Amino acid sequence: MKFCKRLIASILAVAMLGSMSTAFALDPEKTVAFIDNWTYNVYSEDAGVIIDTSEDAMGKASLKLWNNMTRDKAATFVRLDIPAVVEANKRYYLEFDLKLKNARNIYAMFDGTQHWLIPYGSKTADWSHYKLYFDSPTSKTMLVKFGVLDYTEGMWIDNLKYYAEDNPGVNLLSRSNFEDLTASDIPKEEAPRETEGTLDISKYTICYSTDQVITVDGNPEEWANMANIEPVPILDQVDLLDHEEAEFSADVKFTWNDEGFYYLVTVQDPIHFAINNASTYWMGDGIQFNATYDTQNPNVEMGVSFDPTEGWHCQNRDIFESGATRVGTTDYYEVFVPWKWIVTEGRPSVLRTNVLVNNNNGDGRQEYVEITPGIGQGKDTSVFNYYLLVREVGEVLYAEYVPSQLGAKTDSVGSIFFRNLSGSNQTVEVEVEELNFKQSTTVPAGELGVVDIQNVKGVVGDLAFNIEVRNNGDEVVLPYNIFIPYGDEEYNEFMERLNGWTKELKNLVQQCKNKGILIPYEEAYYTMFPRYIEIIEGQGNKADFKYMHMYDEDMTMIYEETKEALQAYLNGKKNPRRFPSM
Repeated sequence: MKFCKRLIASILAVAMLGSMSTAFALDPEKTVAFIDNWTYNVYSEDAGVIIDTSEDAMGKASLKLWNNMTRDKAATFVRLDIPAVVEANKRYYLEFDLKLKNARNIYAMFDGTQHWLIPYGSKTADWSHYKLYFDSPTSKTMLVKFGVLDYTEGMWIDNLKYYAEDNPGVNLLSRSNFEDLTASDIPKEEAPRETEGTLDISKYTICYSTDQVITVDGNPEEWANMANIEPVPILDQVDLLDHEEAEFSADVKFTWNDEGFYYLVTVQDPIHFAINNASTYWMGDGIQFNATYDTQNPNVEMGVSFDPTEGWHCQNRDIFESGATRVGTTDYYEVFVPWKWIVTEGRPSVLRTNVLVNNNNGDGRQEYVEITPGIGQGKDTSVFNYYLLVREVGEVLYAEYVPSQLGAKTDSVGSIFFRNLSGSNQTVEVEVEELNFKQSTTVPAGELGVVDIQNVKGVVGDLAFNIEVRNNGDEVVLPYNIFIPYGDEEYNEFMERLNGWTKELKNLVQQCKNKGILIPYEEAYYTMFPRYIEIIEGQGNKADFKYMHMYDEDMTMIYEETKEALQAYLNGKKNPRRFPSM
Protein backbone atom coordinates (compact mmCIF):
# COMPACT_ATOMS: atom_id res chain seq x y z
CA MET A 1 0.00 0.00 0.00
CA LYS A 2 1.26 3.45 -0.87
CA PHE A 3 2.25 5.48 2.18
CA CYS A 4 0.85 9.01 2.13
CA LYS A 5 3.98 11.06 2.74
CA ARG A 6 2.44 14.31 1.56
CA LEU A 7 -0.48 14.13 3.98
CA ILE A 8 1.71 13.23 6.95
CA ALA A 9 4.20 15.99 6.11
CA SER A 10 1.47 18.59 5.81
CA ILE A 11 -0.29 17.49 8.99
CA LEU A 12 2.98 17.46 10.93
CA ALA A 13 3.72 20.97 9.66
CA VAL A 14 0.31 22.20 10.80
CA ALA A 15 0.73 20.46 14.17
CA MET A 16 4.15 22.07 14.68
CA LEU A 17 2.76 25.51 13.86
CA GLY A 18 -0.04 24.92 16.32
CA SER A 19 2.40 24.04 19.08
CA MET A 20 4.47 27.18 18.44
CA SER A 21 1.72 29.58 19.41
CA THR A 22 4.11 32.46 20.08
CA ALA A 23 5.88 32.26 16.74
CA PHE A 24 5.01 34.01 13.54
CA ALA A 25 6.24 33.74 9.96
CA LEU A 26 8.83 36.46 9.49
CA ASP A 27 9.35 38.14 6.20
CA PRO A 28 12.97 38.75 5.27
CA GLU A 29 14.44 42.15 5.98
CA LYS A 30 13.03 44.78 3.65
CA THR A 31 14.68 48.04 2.62
CA VAL A 32 12.24 50.85 1.80
CA ALA A 33 13.11 54.16 0.13
CA PHE A 34 12.03 57.10 2.23
CA ILE A 35 13.15 60.76 2.15
CA ASP A 36 15.36 61.46 -0.85
CA ASN A 37 18.26 59.01 -0.42
CA TRP A 38 17.27 57.99 3.12
CA THR A 39 16.03 54.42 3.62
CA TYR A 40 14.51 52.39 6.39
CA ASN A 41 14.88 48.68 7.04
CA VAL A 42 12.26 46.50 8.71
CA TYR A 43 12.37 42.93 9.98
CA SER A 44 9.01 42.75 11.66
CA GLU A 45 5.37 42.01 10.94
CA ASP A 46 4.28 45.46 12.01
CA ALA A 47 6.87 48.24 12.10
CA GLY A 48 7.77 51.29 10.07
CA VAL A 49 8.71 54.95 9.70
CA ILE A 50 6.34 57.79 8.79
CA ILE A 51 6.04 61.56 8.85
CA ASP A 52 3.61 62.32 11.69
CA THR A 53 1.65 65.57 11.61
CA SER A 54 -0.03 64.87 14.96
CA GLU A 55 3.23 65.20 16.98
CA ASP A 56 5.96 67.82 16.85
CA ALA A 57 8.48 69.55 19.12
CA MET A 58 8.36 72.72 17.06
CA GLY A 59 6.49 73.23 13.82
CA LYS A 60 3.89 70.93 12.33
CA ALA A 61 5.47 67.49 11.86
CA SER A 62 7.99 64.98 13.20
CA LEU A 63 9.48 61.67 12.23
CA LYS A 64 7.97 58.58 13.91
CA LEU A 65 9.45 55.09 14.26
CA TRP A 66 7.33 52.30 15.73
CA ASN A 67 7.49 48.55 16.20
CA ASN A 68 4.47 46.55 17.33
CA MET A 69 6.30 43.22 17.68
CA THR A 70 8.31 42.16 20.74
CA ARG A 71 11.68 40.43 20.86
CA ASP A 72 10.28 37.54 22.88
CA LYS A 73 8.20 36.66 19.82
CA ALA A 74 11.07 36.58 17.32
CA ALA A 75 13.86 38.74 15.92
CA THR A 76 12.39 42.12 15.06
CA PHE A 77 13.56 45.68 14.36
CA VAL A 78 13.05 48.87 12.39
CA ARG A 79 16.02 51.08 11.50
CA LEU A 80 16.34 54.40 9.68
CA ASP A 81 19.57 54.97 7.70
CA ILE A 82 20.65 58.52 6.77
CA PRO A 83 23.78 59.07 4.62
CA ALA A 84 26.14 61.70 6.05
CA VAL A 85 29.48 62.98 4.75
CA VAL A 86 32.43 63.34 7.18
CA GLU A 87 35.97 64.65 6.79
CA ALA A 88 39.03 63.18 8.46
CA ASN A 89 40.04 64.39 11.94
CA LYS A 90 36.89 66.37 12.59
CA ARG A 91 34.26 66.15 15.31
CA TYR A 92 30.60 66.04 14.33
CA TYR A 93 27.51 66.55 16.45
CA LEU A 94 24.04 65.08 16.16
CA GLU A 95 21.25 67.02 17.92
CA PHE A 96 17.57 66.18 18.01
CA ASP A 97 14.43 66.35 20.13
CA LEU A 98 12.90 63.04 21.16
CA LYS A 99 9.49 61.98 22.43
CA LEU A 100 8.72 58.42 23.59
CA LYS A 101 5.67 56.26 24.24
CA ASN A 102 6.22 52.81 25.73
CA ALA A 103 9.62 52.67 24.07
CA ARG A 104 12.25 49.97 24.68
CA ASN A 105 15.70 49.21 23.24
CA ILE A 106 16.04 52.27 21.01
CA TYR A 107 19.31 53.80 19.88
CA ALA A 108 21.14 56.30 17.69
CA MET A 109 24.30 55.22 15.89
CA PHE A 110 27.26 56.84 14.13
CA ASP A 111 28.97 54.49 11.69
CA GLY A 112 28.75 51.51 14.04
CA THR A 113 29.09 53.36 17.36
CA GLN A 114 25.82 52.78 19.19
CA HIS A 115 24.29 55.19 21.73
CA TRP A 116 21.42 53.63 23.70
CA LEU A 117 18.69 56.22 24.23
CA ILE A 118 16.92 53.92 26.70
CA PRO A 119 19.50 51.75 28.49
CA TYR A 120 16.93 49.53 30.24
CA GLY A 121 13.21 49.02 30.79
CA SER A 122 10.41 50.86 29.04
CA LYS A 123 9.92 54.61 28.91
CA THR A 124 7.27 57.17 28.08
CA ALA A 125 8.52 60.77 28.02
CA ASP A 126 7.65 64.15 26.55
CA TRP A 127 10.03 66.01 24.27
CA SER A 128 13.64 66.02 25.48
CA HIS A 129 16.77 67.35 23.79
CA TYR A 130 19.72 65.07 22.94
CA LYS A 131 23.25 65.96 21.78
CA LEU A 132 25.74 63.30 20.69
CA TYR A 133 29.15 63.57 18.99
CA PHE A 134 31.37 61.53 16.72
CA ASP A 135 35.09 61.90 15.92
CA SER A 136 35.89 60.91 12.35
CA PRO A 137 39.33 59.38 11.69
CA THR A 138 38.81 59.26 7.90
CA SER A 139 36.91 61.07 5.17
CA LYS A 140 33.93 59.12 3.88
CA THR A 141 30.16 58.89 3.60
CA MET A 142 28.79 57.06 6.62
CA LEU A 143 25.34 56.29 7.98
CA VAL A 144 23.57 57.97 10.85
CA LYS A 145 21.07 55.43 12.17
CA PHE A 146 18.05 55.45 14.46
CA GLY A 147 16.77 52.03 15.49
CA VAL A 148 14.11 50.23 17.51
CA LEU A 149 14.84 46.64 18.60
CA ASP A 150 11.76 45.92 20.68
CA TYR A 151 8.10 46.79 21.13
CA THR A 152 7.74 50.57 20.91
CA GLU A 153 4.48 52.43 20.38
CA GLY A 154 6.26 55.55 19.27
CA MET A 155 9.68 57.17 18.98
CA TRP A 156 9.33 60.70 17.58
CA ILE A 157 12.31 62.71 16.29
CA ASP A 158 12.21 66.42 15.51
CA ASN A 159 14.62 69.30 14.85
CA LEU A 160 17.30 66.91 13.64
CA LYS A 161 20.68 68.59 13.09
CA TYR A 162 24.01 67.11 12.06
CA TYR A 163 26.99 69.47 11.78
CA ALA A 164 30.75 69.78 12.00
CA GLU A 165 32.15 71.31 15.19
CA ASP A 166 33.97 74.01 13.20
CA ASN A 167 30.83 75.00 11.29
CA PRO A 168 27.82 74.64 13.60
CA GLY A 169 25.59 76.85 11.46
CA VAL A 170 25.43 74.39 8.54
CA ASN A 171 23.10 71.41 8.94
CA LEU A 172 24.57 68.62 6.80
CA LEU A 173 21.24 66.74 6.73
CA SER A 174 18.90 68.32 4.19
CA ARG A 175 15.15 68.56 4.86
CA SER A 176 15.53 67.19 8.37
CA ASN A 177 13.02 69.38 10.21
CA PHE A 178 10.24 67.42 8.40
CA GLU A 179 8.11 70.51 7.81
CA ASP A 180 7.90 69.96 4.04
CA LEU A 181 7.64 66.18 4.28
CA THR A 182 4.13 65.78 5.61
CA ALA A 183 3.23 62.66 3.64
CA SER A 184 0.72 61.58 6.27
CA ASP A 185 -1.00 64.96 5.94
CA ILE A 186 -1.92 64.20 2.33
CA PRO A 187 -5.55 62.99 2.04
CA LYS A 188 -5.58 59.28 1.20
CA GLU A 189 -7.71 58.26 -1.77
CA GLU A 190 -10.23 55.61 -0.82
CA ALA A 191 -9.10 52.40 -2.45
CA PRO A 192 -11.37 50.86 -5.09
CA ARG A 193 -13.13 47.76 -3.84
CA GLU A 194 -11.00 44.70 -4.54
CA THR A 195 -12.62 41.64 -3.00
CA GLU A 196 -13.02 38.00 -3.88
CA GLY A 197 -13.13 38.06 -7.66
CA THR A 198 -14.76 41.50 -8.04
CA LEU A 199 -13.42 44.97 -8.65
CA ASP A 200 -14.89 48.48 -8.57
CA ILE A 201 -13.35 50.28 -11.56
CA SER A 202 -14.97 53.67 -11.02
CA LYS A 203 -11.76 55.28 -9.71
CA TYR A 204 -9.34 53.85 -12.22
CA THR A 205 -7.53 55.61 -15.05
CA ILE A 206 -7.34 53.50 -18.19
CA CYS A 207 -3.86 52.49 -19.31
CA TYR A 208 -3.76 51.05 -22.83
CA SER A 209 -1.63 48.12 -23.93
CA THR A 210 0.41 48.24 -27.12
CA ASP A 211 1.42 45.81 -29.85
CA GLN A 212 4.06 48.28 -31.00
CA VAL A 213 7.66 47.09 -30.65
CA ILE A 214 9.37 49.64 -28.39
CA THR A 215 13.13 50.04 -28.39
CA VAL A 216 14.15 51.61 -25.08
CA ASP A 217 16.60 54.20 -26.39
CA GLY A 218 15.10 57.60 -25.57
CA ASN A 219 13.66 58.06 -29.06
CA PRO A 220 9.93 58.98 -28.82
CA GLU A 221 9.04 58.25 -32.45
CA GLU A 222 7.50 54.82 -31.74
CA TRP A 223 5.09 56.39 -29.23
CA ALA A 224 3.72 58.74 -31.91
CA ASN A 225 2.01 55.75 -33.58
CA MET A 226 0.01 54.94 -30.43
CA ALA A 227 -3.11 57.02 -30.92
CA ASN A 228 -4.69 56.06 -27.58
CA ILE A 229 -1.66 56.89 -25.44
CA GLU A 230 -2.27 60.37 -24.04
CA PRO A 231 -0.07 62.23 -21.54
CA VAL A 232 -0.94 61.76 -17.86
CA PRO A 233 -1.66 65.11 -16.15
CA ILE A 234 1.03 66.44 -13.80
CA LEU A 235 -0.82 67.48 -10.65
CA ASP A 236 1.83 68.39 -8.10
CA GLN A 237 4.57 71.01 -8.54
CA VAL A 238 6.91 71.98 -5.69
CA ASP A 239 9.10 75.09 -5.70
CA LEU A 240 12.12 74.30 -3.50
CA LEU A 241 13.84 77.66 -3.91
CA ASP A 242 12.46 81.18 -4.07
CA HIS A 243 13.17 81.68 -7.74
CA GLU A 244 11.54 83.18 -10.78
CA GLU A 245 9.40 80.72 -12.68
CA ALA A 246 11.59 78.65 -14.99
CA GLU A 247 10.73 77.48 -18.49
CA PHE A 248 10.38 73.94 -17.18
CA SER A 249 7.56 71.47 -17.78
CA ALA A 250 7.07 67.74 -18.21
CA ASP A 251 4.55 65.18 -19.37
CA VAL A 252 4.42 61.42 -18.93
CA LYS A 253 3.00 58.61 -21.06
CA PHE A 254 2.42 55.01 -20.01
CA THR A 255 1.82 51.78 -21.90
CA TRP A 256 2.35 48.06 -21.32
CA ASN A 257 2.51 44.60 -22.85
CA ASP A 258 2.84 41.04 -21.54
CA GLU A 259 6.51 41.61 -20.71
CA GLY A 260 6.31 44.78 -18.64
CA PHE A 261 5.44 48.46 -18.20
CA TYR A 262 6.80 51.39 -20.25
CA TYR A 263 7.29 55.07 -19.39
CA LEU A 264 8.03 57.99 -21.72
CA VAL A 265 8.85 61.22 -19.88
CA THR A 266 9.25 64.36 -21.99
CA VAL A 267 10.84 67.36 -20.27
CA GLN A 268 11.04 70.90 -21.61
CA ASP A 269 14.11 72.39 -19.92
CA PRO A 270 16.42 75.08 -21.36
CA ILE A 271 19.31 74.05 -19.07
CA HIS A 272 20.27 70.40 -18.59
CA PHE A 273 22.29 69.98 -15.40
CA ALA A 274 22.95 66.46 -14.09
CA ILE A 275 24.64 65.49 -10.81
CA ASN A 276 27.34 62.94 -11.58
CA ASN A 277 26.91 60.85 -8.45
CA ALA A 278 24.87 57.66 -8.26
CA SER A 279 23.62 58.36 -4.71
CA THR A 280 22.71 62.05 -5.17
CA TYR A 281 21.66 62.02 -8.84
CA TRP A 282 18.18 63.18 -7.76
CA MET A 283 19.57 66.61 -6.86
CA GLY A 284 20.20 67.28 -10.55
CA ASP A 285 18.02 66.89 -13.63
CA GLY A 286 16.46 63.46 -13.82
CA ILE A 287 13.39 61.39 -13.02
CA GLN A 288 12.32 59.21 -10.09
CA PHE A 289 9.54 56.65 -10.40
CA ASN A 290 7.88 53.88 -8.45
CA ALA A 291 5.49 51.06 -9.36
CA THR A 292 3.50 48.72 -7.15
CA TYR A 293 0.31 46.70 -7.58
CA ASP A 294 -1.04 47.61 -4.13
CA THR A 295 0.00 49.59 -1.08
CA GLN A 296 0.68 46.57 1.12
CA ASN A 297 3.33 44.98 -1.08
CA PRO A 298 7.02 45.81 -1.33
CA ASN A 299 7.92 48.26 -4.01
CA VAL A 300 11.18 49.62 -5.34
CA GLU A 301 11.88 53.23 -6.19
CA MET A 302 13.90 53.72 -9.35
CA GLY A 303 15.60 56.72 -10.87
CA VAL A 304 17.32 57.90 -14.03
CA SER A 305 19.72 60.75 -14.61
CA PHE A 306 21.94 61.19 -17.63
CA ASP A 307 24.57 63.57 -18.90
CA PRO A 308 25.46 63.70 -22.62
CA THR A 309 29.17 63.54 -21.78
CA GLU A 310 29.35 61.86 -18.35
CA GLY A 311 26.86 59.03 -18.97
CA TRP A 312 24.31 57.39 -16.67
CA HIS A 313 23.60 57.79 -12.97
CA CYS A 314 20.72 55.55 -11.98
CA GLN A 315 19.09 54.15 -8.86
CA ASN A 316 18.38 50.39 -8.98
CA ARG A 317 19.24 50.35 -12.67
CA ASP A 318 19.74 46.57 -12.60
CA ILE A 319 15.98 46.00 -12.50
CA PHE A 320 14.91 48.14 -15.46
CA GLU A 321 15.98 49.28 -18.93
CA SER A 322 16.35 52.95 -19.77
CA GLY A 323 17.41 55.27 -22.53
CA ALA A 324 17.55 59.05 -22.79
CA THR A 325 18.25 61.71 -25.39
CA ARG A 326 18.35 65.51 -25.46
CA VAL A 327 17.14 67.28 -28.58
CA GLY A 328 17.51 71.05 -28.39
CA THR A 329 15.94 71.99 -25.05
CA THR A 330 13.90 68.78 -24.71
CA ASP A 331 14.91 65.71 -22.68
CA TYR A 332 13.34 62.33 -23.43
CA TYR A 333 13.50 59.56 -20.83
CA GLU A 334 12.31 56.10 -21.86
CA VAL A 335 12.02 53.29 -19.29
CA PHE A 336 10.92 49.65 -19.28
CA VAL A 337 10.23 47.74 -16.04
CA PRO A 338 9.64 43.95 -16.35
CA TRP A 339 6.60 42.65 -14.51
CA LYS A 340 8.76 40.34 -12.39
CA TRP A 341 9.98 43.37 -10.43
CA ILE A 342 6.41 44.43 -9.64
CA VAL A 343 4.60 41.12 -9.07
CA THR A 344 5.90 37.66 -8.20
CA GLU A 345 4.42 36.02 -11.28
CA GLY A 346 2.36 36.94 -14.33
CA ARG A 347 1.24 40.55 -14.46
CA PRO A 348 -1.21 42.61 -12.38
CA SER A 349 -4.64 43.76 -13.54
CA VAL A 350 -4.15 47.07 -11.76
CA LEU A 351 -1.02 49.16 -11.27
CA ARG A 352 -0.21 52.08 -8.99
CA THR A 353 2.63 54.22 -10.26
CA ASN A 354 4.04 57.72 -10.02
CA VAL A 355 6.75 59.76 -11.73
CA LEU A 356 8.70 62.75 -10.39
CA VAL A 357 10.86 65.03 -12.56
CA ASN A 358 13.64 67.10 -10.93
CA ASN A 359 14.99 70.40 -12.23
CA ASN A 360 18.41 71.90 -11.50
CA ASN A 361 19.82 74.82 -13.47
CA GLY A 362 23.24 74.68 -11.82
CA ASP A 363 22.46 76.39 -8.52
CA GLY A 364 20.79 73.50 -6.70
CA ARG A 365 17.61 71.51 -7.23
CA GLN A 366 15.10 74.30 -7.50
CA GLU A 367 11.86 72.46 -8.26
CA TYR A 368 10.24 69.20 -9.17
CA VAL A 369 6.94 68.06 -10.61
CA GLU A 370 5.19 64.73 -10.05
CA ILE A 371 1.92 63.15 -11.14
CA THR A 372 0.70 62.94 -7.54
CA PRO A 373 2.40 63.34 -4.17
CA GLY A 374 4.10 60.25 -2.80
CA ILE A 375 7.78 60.53 -3.83
CA GLY A 376 9.08 64.06 -3.26
CA GLN A 377 7.34 64.72 0.07
CA GLY A 378 8.11 61.40 1.72
CA LYS A 379 7.53 57.98 0.22
CA ASP A 380 3.85 57.04 0.26
CA THR A 381 2.46 54.75 -2.47
CA SER A 382 -1.06 55.00 -1.02
CA VAL A 383 -1.55 58.38 -2.75
CA PHE A 384 -0.52 57.14 -6.21
CA ASN A 385 -3.12 56.93 -8.97
CA TYR A 386 -4.72 53.60 -9.90
CA TYR A 387 -4.31 52.47 -13.51
CA LEU A 388 -6.47 49.74 -15.04
CA LEU A 389 -4.50 47.82 -17.67
CA VAL A 390 -6.73 47.41 -20.76
CA ARG A 391 -6.48 45.65 -24.14
CA GLU A 392 -8.55 45.73 -27.33
CA VAL A 393 -10.73 42.91 -28.67
CA GLY A 394 -12.85 43.70 -31.70
CA GLU A 395 -14.61 47.01 -31.13
CA VAL A 396 -14.25 47.16 -27.34
CA LEU A 397 -11.58 47.59 -24.71
CA TYR A 398 -11.36 45.07 -21.91
CA ALA A 399 -9.52 44.57 -18.60
CA GLU A 400 -9.45 41.38 -16.58
CA TYR A 401 -9.34 41.07 -12.79
CA VAL A 402 -8.44 37.58 -11.58
CA PRO A 403 -6.79 37.36 -8.15
CA SER A 404 -4.18 34.63 -7.65
CA GLN A 405 -6.08 33.31 -4.63
CA LEU A 406 -9.73 33.61 -3.75
CA GLY A 407 -11.39 33.74 -0.39
CA ALA A 408 -13.12 30.59 0.82
CA LYS A 409 -16.70 31.85 0.50
CA THR A 410 -17.03 32.98 -3.10
CA ASP A 411 -18.36 31.46 -6.29
CA SER A 412 -16.82 34.20 -8.44
CA VAL A 413 -13.40 33.52 -9.97
CA GLY A 414 -12.89 36.97 -11.47
CA SER A 415 -14.32 39.65 -13.73
CA ILE A 416 -13.83 40.95 -17.26
CA PHE A 417 -14.61 44.65 -17.71
CA PHE A 418 -15.50 46.21 -21.05
CA ARG A 419 -15.58 49.77 -22.34
CA ASN A 420 -17.38 50.31 -25.63
CA LEU A 421 -15.84 53.26 -27.46
CA SER A 422 -17.62 52.50 -30.75
CA GLY A 423 -20.80 54.20 -31.97
CA SER A 424 -23.00 51.12 -31.70
CA ASN A 425 -23.94 48.45 -29.18
CA GLN A 426 -21.43 45.62 -28.92
CA THR A 427 -21.96 42.02 -27.81
CA VAL A 428 -19.05 40.33 -26.06
CA GLU A 429 -18.70 36.72 -24.94
CA VAL A 430 -16.60 35.24 -22.15
CA GLU A 431 -15.94 31.51 -21.87
CA VAL A 432 -13.94 29.39 -19.41
CA GLU A 433 -14.15 25.80 -20.61
CA GLU A 434 -12.46 24.39 -17.48
CA LEU A 435 -15.33 25.76 -15.36
CA ASN A 436 -18.10 25.04 -17.86
CA PHE A 437 -18.76 28.80 -17.88
CA LYS A 438 -20.01 30.79 -20.87
CA GLN A 439 -21.79 34.14 -20.83
CA SER A 440 -22.54 36.98 -23.24
CA THR A 441 -23.38 40.60 -22.52
CA THR A 442 -24.30 43.61 -24.63
CA VAL A 443 -22.41 46.81 -23.89
CA PRO A 444 -24.23 49.99 -25.03
CA ALA A 445 -22.29 52.50 -27.11
CA GLY A 446 -19.97 54.60 -24.97
CA GLU A 447 -20.70 52.67 -21.77
CA LEU A 448 -19.14 50.08 -19.47
CA GLY A 449 -20.01 46.41 -19.09
CA VAL A 450 -18.84 43.54 -16.92
CA VAL A 451 -18.98 39.74 -16.89
CA ASP A 452 -18.37 37.99 -13.56
CA ILE A 453 -16.84 34.55 -14.09
CA GLN A 454 -18.58 31.99 -11.90
CA ASN A 455 -17.09 28.73 -10.65
CA VAL A 456 -19.94 26.70 -12.13
CA LYS A 457 -18.25 23.32 -11.58
CA GLY A 458 -17.34 24.08 -7.99
CA VAL A 459 -13.64 23.40 -8.71
CA VAL A 460 -11.26 23.73 -5.74
CA GLY A 461 -7.48 23.64 -5.36
CA ASP A 462 -4.91 24.77 -7.94
CA LEU A 463 -6.57 25.48 -11.27
CA ALA A 464 -5.01 26.37 -14.63
CA PHE A 465 -7.54 27.74 -17.09
CA ASN A 466 -8.02 29.96 -20.13
CA ILE A 467 -10.42 32.89 -20.36
CA GLU A 468 -11.64 33.34 -23.93
CA VAL A 469 -12.95 36.83 -24.81
CA ARG A 470 -14.74 37.39 -28.15
CA ASN A 471 -16.21 40.35 -30.02
CA ASN A 472 -17.00 40.83 -33.70
CA GLY A 473 -15.05 37.75 -34.77
CA ASP A 474 -11.93 38.67 -32.80
CA GLU A 475 -10.82 36.47 -29.91
CA VAL A 476 -8.24 36.84 -27.13
CA VAL A 477 -7.22 33.88 -24.94
CA LEU A 478 -5.96 34.74 -21.44
CA PRO A 479 -4.15 31.97 -19.50
CA TYR A 480 -4.41 32.06 -15.69
CA ASN A 481 -3.49 30.06 -12.61
CA ILE A 482 -5.57 30.44 -9.48
CA PHE A 483 -5.97 28.77 -6.10
CA ILE A 484 -9.57 28.13 -5.03
CA PRO A 485 -9.95 26.96 -1.40
CA TYR A 486 -12.86 25.09 0.13
CA GLY A 487 -15.77 27.03 1.54
CA ASP A 488 -18.04 26.01 4.41
CA GLU A 489 -20.23 23.87 2.16
CA GLU A 490 -17.32 21.93 0.65
CA TYR A 491 -15.74 21.46 4.07
CA ASN A 492 -18.95 20.10 5.63
CA GLU A 493 -19.44 17.70 2.73
CA PHE A 494 -15.81 16.54 3.07
CA MET A 495 -16.21 15.87 6.81
CA GLU A 496 -19.42 13.89 6.21
CA ARG A 497 -17.54 11.68 3.74
CA LEU A 498 -14.66 11.18 6.20
CA ASN A 499 -17.00 10.11 8.99
CA GLY A 500 -18.81 7.74 6.65
CA TRP A 501 -15.51 6.26 5.47
CA THR A 502 -14.43 5.74 9.10
CA LYS A 503 -17.52 3.67 9.84
CA GLU A 504 -17.09 1.68 6.64
CA LEU A 505 -13.44 0.85 7.31
CA LYS A 506 -14.18 0.02 10.94
CA ASN A 507 -16.80 -2.52 9.80
CA LEU A 508 -14.36 -4.14 7.34
CA VAL A 509 -11.63 -4.35 9.99
CA GLN A 510 -14.06 -6.05 12.38
CA GLN A 511 -15.10 -8.53 9.70
CA CYS A 512 -11.45 -9.46 9.16
CA LYS A 513 -10.92 -9.95 12.90
CA ASN A 514 -14.04 -12.14 13.12
CA LYS A 515 -12.51 -14.43 10.48
CA GLY A 516 -9.12 -14.46 12.20
CA ILE A 517 -7.43 -12.55 9.39
CA LEU A 518 -4.34 -10.69 10.58
CA ILE A 519 -4.13 -7.20 8.99
CA PRO A 520 -1.30 -5.35 10.76
CA TYR A 521 -0.64 -2.82 8.01
CA GLU A 522 -4.21 -2.02 7.08
CA GLU A 523 -5.27 -1.81 10.73
CA ALA A 524 -2.44 0.68 11.29
CA TYR A 525 -3.76 2.84 8.49
CA TYR A 526 -7.28 2.59 9.84
CA THR A 527 -6.07 3.48 13.36
CA MET A 528 -4.41 6.64 12.02
CA PHE A 529 -7.49 7.62 10.04
CA PRO A 530 -9.44 9.11 12.99
CA ARG A 531 -6.32 11.01 14.10
CA TYR A 532 -6.06 12.62 10.69
CA ILE A 533 -9.71 13.62 10.95
CA GLU A 534 -9.14 15.32 14.32
CA ILE A 535 -6.36 17.47 12.88
CA ILE A 536 -8.42 18.34 9.79
CA GLU A 537 -11.38 19.29 12.02
CA GLY A 538 -9.06 21.60 13.95
CA GLN A 539 -8.25 23.46 10.74
CA GLY A 540 -11.94 23.69 9.90
CA ASN A 541 -12.75 25.15 13.30
CA LYS A 542 -10.26 27.92 12.55
CA ALA A 543 -11.87 28.41 9.11
CA ASP A 544 -8.45 27.74 7.58
CA PHE A 545 -9.43 25.86 4.42
CA LYS A 546 -6.24 26.35 2.41
CA TYR A 547 -5.07 22.75 2.92
CA MET A 548 -8.45 21.07 2.50
CA HIS A 549 -8.15 20.15 -1.17
CA MET A 550 -4.84 18.43 -0.41
CA TYR A 551 -6.29 16.61 2.60
CA ASP A 552 -9.23 15.53 0.48
CA GLU A 553 -7.02 14.01 -2.21
CA ASP A 554 -4.82 12.15 0.27
CA MET A 555 -7.57 10.94 2.59
CA THR A 556 -9.48 9.68 -0.45
CA MET A 557 -6.41 7.72 -1.57
CA ILE A 558 -5.87 6.20 1.91
CA TYR A 559 -9.54 5.23 2.15
CA GLU A 560 -9.70 3.64 -1.31
CA GLU A 561 -6.47 1.66 -0.96
CA THR A 562 -7.29 0.44 2.57
CA LYS A 563 -10.84 -0.55 1.57
CA GLU A 564 -9.57 -2.41 -1.51
CA ALA A 565 -7.03 -4.41 0.57
CA LEU A 566 -9.51 -5.32 3.30
CA GLN A 567 -12.13 -6.47 0.80
CA ALA A 568 -9.48 -8.55 -1.00
CA TYR A 569 -8.64 -10.35 2.27
CA LEU A 570 -12.29 -11.05 3.00
CA ASN A 571 -12.90 -12.39 -0.53
CA GLY A 572 -9.81 -14.59 -0.43
CA LYS A 573 -8.19 -12.77 -3.36
CA LYS A 574 -5.22 -11.62 -1.29
CA ASN A 575 -3.26 -13.15 1.55
CA PRO A 576 -2.45 -10.80 4.45
CA ARG A 577 1.19 -9.96 5.00
CA ARG A 578 2.68 -11.41 8.17
CA PHE A 579 5.55 -10.33 10.35
CA PRO A 580 8.46 -12.85 10.46
CA SER A 581 8.58 -14.96 13.64
CA MET A 582 11.46 -14.44 16.03
